[in-house]
Amino acid sequence: MEPIASQSTEMRIYNFDSSDKVLGIDDQIGKSVENYGCRQIIGHRGDFHLIMKDFALEQGVKIRLGERVEVYDPSQPSITLSSGEIIQSDVVIIADGVRSKGRTTVLGYEDKPQASGYAIYRSFMSGDLLRDDPLTNVGDVAESWTKEATKDDVLACLEGWDPAVRRVWEKMPSVIDWKLVYRPCLDKWVADSGLITLMGDAAHPFLPTSTQGASQAIEDGATIAKCLSKCAGNIPLALHTYFEIRHDYVAEAQATGIKQREIWHNLHDEDSKAFKKEFDINATMMQNLYLWKNDAEKLVDEKWDEVSEIVKQRLSVNSG
Repeated sequence: MEPIASQSTEMRIYNFDSSDKVLGIDDQIGKSVENYGCRQIIGHRGDFHLIMKDFALEQGVKIRLGERVEVYDPSQPSITLSSGEIIQSDVVIIADGVRSKGRTTVLGYEDKPQASGYAIYRSFMSGDLLRDDPLTNVGDVAESWTKEATKDDVLACLEGWDPAVRRVWEKMPSVIDWKLVYRPCLDKWVADSGLITLMGDAAHPFLPTSTQGASQAIEDGATIAKCLSKCAGNIPLALHTYFEIRHDYVAEAQATGIKQREIWHNLHDEDSKAFKKEFDINATMMQNLYLWKNDAEKLVDEKWDEVSEIVKQRLSVNSG
């Protein structure tokens, strides 16, 4: 992971109209090892996917791309591909994102995510295009819900912004208007059979302002793996214990994104653009402190005996 990680030790937050107006400095990146015993890894998601893929292949995991799941059968459990092929296994873990098809199988009814009322412009470009321009080369640059947008759309929104920000968007080869969708954390992640579960955005979509979507999905995966290693073949016990250990924590983390969104979008008066309130970066960081301290695998070790016993008793009552 280290080769893809940013080497920045802090993140500076500037006012929208000038790189001279520093609203706050988040120095937790550089202090993470000292304060929490672990390095914060910030890198490009595509590079991270490649690392995860290579590791999975080393462990003997079979990866099949370009396949579409048409049916999840919680009783087998199994999946049916668009080709008609049926694949059976001991457990099915559904990680198909915010537009999850598997969510309907688990819940027993269709549950669509909600529009958040917010949208963002997204794009991707080579860093060389920024380094070649003195204005943007500053050294270390610390259903369908998408449609193609134009640079003019973006630049109209950036009227009065810092010239360097506008220049970056002028160089973008293409732009996507990305509608942000959301739904509260589901209260049910595990199918009634106990053999299929949801994880990641399929169970708890995160807004970008939380900066937690990918990391919480990884913690879900680590928790499931740990629970399966402890369940002695009792899949329903493992999956229901995973849910009990993760649900409240994830719901709180998800709510953090909403709080952050309200902070970021309400600093300025809409008409005058003047500050309505001061931005307290330290207070914002303290709200997220519990996220830094959480160790998903250690938490399973600490809570397995207690939580799995409660789950075992509940499953026994329900089956009786």
